Amino acid sequence: MDSESDLAIATLAQILLQEGRTTEALEFFDKAVELGRTEGELVSALSYAEVYLPLSIVNDRRPGLNSMLLRNTLTSLKNSQE
Repeated sequence: MDSESDLAIATLAQILLQEGRTTEALEFFDKAVELGRTEGELVSALSYAEVYLPLSIVNDRRPGLNSMLLRNTLTSLKNSQE
């Protein structure tokens, strides 16, 4: 993986989210924001990071609820980008 590629970092963050590793994913989304070069890259990385921050809090407090929220959030984000 190219550690200087915002796309690679954001993809890894999404994989971590699918595995339920929300806190780690947020760290990688933050890194993707730092590496983003275009407005679109920044908006995408920031959108994911801001959406998943509350999910990390929910995950800490109610782990079973997180997977349901994650599926709904991913669906919403995909629909908003179409």
